[in-house]
Amino acid sequence: MKEACGKKFEFGYDIHTDSDTNNIYVPCFREDGVLCMTIEGQALWFTPLSPAWVITEIQGTLCVVNIFKHCLHLITKDGENVRKLLCEEDLGGKPEYVCYGQDDRLYVTYNVGGDKYDMISVYSVT
Repeated sequence: MKEACGKKFEFGYDIHTDSDTNNIYVPCFREDGVLCMTIEGQALWFTPLSPAWVITEIQGTLCVVNIFKHCLHLITKDGENVRKLLCEEDLGGKPEYVCYGQDDRLYVTYNVGGDKYDMISVYSVT
């Protein structure tokens, strides 16, 4: 059986609930790089090569794209500022997100139906 998310690993972080959706938690990282997230009450583990998530880290902020549900989540490792942003129902299609860091800021662009949109959000992570 898989261990429940929330165990404190040496290089991990405590789990924190998103009070708005109650279905995404701040991840734990094991020394081998495995990511643990609790989604809708289920503990799920992902290797760095898992197709389920696209994860970008900029100065302690994680940009997490849930490929299956086509939602963008921004979370910080300390459990603050957990935000769920821009699901496909908001955009009229299944978006493809690209997150990248530049000048200590987090940039997000997205593509819907082959039409690429410019940066939609900029988040300072300092």
